[in-house]
Amino acid sequence: MIWLELIKQAGVTLVALITVGLPLYVKVRRIDQQTTNGHAEAEFPNLRVQQDAQLDLSRQTHDQVLAVAEAQRGLERRMKRLERQTSDLRDADDATDDTLDRYQSRHARALADAVAERKRALAELSAHFERRVPELITAALASHVDTCPLRTPRH
Repeated sequence: MIWLELIKQAGVTLVALITVGLPLYVKVRRIDQQTTNGHAEAEFPNLRVQQDAQLDLSRQTHDQVLAVAEAQRGLERRMKRLERQTSDLRDADDATDDTLDRYQSRHARALADAVAERKRALAELSAHFERRVPELITAALASHVDTCPLRTPRH
């Protein structure tokens, strides 16, 4: 039991020392740090100004990095939009080529049909002319023979 009381008393004493000693230790460390900072400021009077300037420069650099990243995203969006427009133009060009090919094909067929129709009409006219020429020659000769003064009429 005595040992238990001794351990208990040692624990309470340790907790009391930590409770009192820790804030005191923290206070001493702060004073030491302030003294160190004070010595640093005494040795380097412009240290605070330089640190502030470095902090400002760091912030500016960070802002510039963010601005460059935003500009890059903007360029990427523009590039994607240009790629879409290029693709749309290619599609439209292909559609125009297809339409032009269909138009030319239709026009070529119409022209071929017109040529075939003209050939057929010419063939019909030629056939008609070939049939009529002998008739016309015979008729012309017959009328010429009837009116020819050298010929004597038959009685």
